[in-house]
Amino acid sequence: MKATRQMTVARRLWMGFGLLILLTLVTAGLGAWGLVQSEAALKTVYEDRAVPLNQLANINYLVTRNRLILTDATMAAKPEVVQRRQGEFEANRKTIDKDWAAYAATSMTAEELALMKTVDQSRKALDEALVGVMKALAAGNFAAAEPPLQQAGKLSAPYREAMEKLLNLQVQEAANEYKAAQARADKLHLASAALIVLAVIAAGLVAFLLTRGLTRALGAEPAELAEVAGRIAQGSL
Repeated sequence: MKATRQMTVARRLWMGFGLLILLTLVTAGLGAWGLVQSEAALKTVYEDRAVPLNQLANINYLVTRNRLILTDATMAAKPEVVQRRQGEFEANRKTIDKDWAAYAATSMTAEELALMKTVDQSRKALDEALVGVMKALAAGNFAAAEPPLQQAGKLSAPYREAMEKLLNLQVQEAANEYKAAQARADKLHLASAALIVLAVIAAGLVAFLLTRGLTRALGAEPAELAEVAGRIAQGSL
């Protein structure tokens, strides 16, 4: 208490306003950190979930499309139909490979990585069977296209099942990212509210202490001036 009384008014002001500035900086820093975390969460949802979901959906469509067009070419058994379907089949395969490579480069959880490998294996097996169909059709051997086409039909079921799980996982992980971001936001709001309340309390306390200190300091000045004036009048100064 004695040390506090001996503090100068300037030092008290510095301490009081310094405390308020510190609380303001902490609150602002917490808000900035929250914005950074929100941006990171949005980036993850977009780059690692929304984009891959679109890529996987496109791959799934093209794989199914390839099976359908080769079935159509086999049933039609016409060279002109085979030629037209062959161009589309090869273009689809290139797009599938490109999208799959882009998807495989994204950040994945352990569960997603394991499921991705399962889909990749079933996709390649199905594609190999379809390539066999296309080779037979291109050679004009329509009867030879039947066995690999039937094999493709059998391989299609495990592929669809694995791909469906992978697509659902993208949606689930996006939902998990949203929940985690929401939880962080709730904690940030709570911490910010606590700091604001603390800042208000600190501001009131600082104002009270400064007012009391200034009142005491300034209240002593008239008495001191009167004493000095009296001593001057008596000739002691």
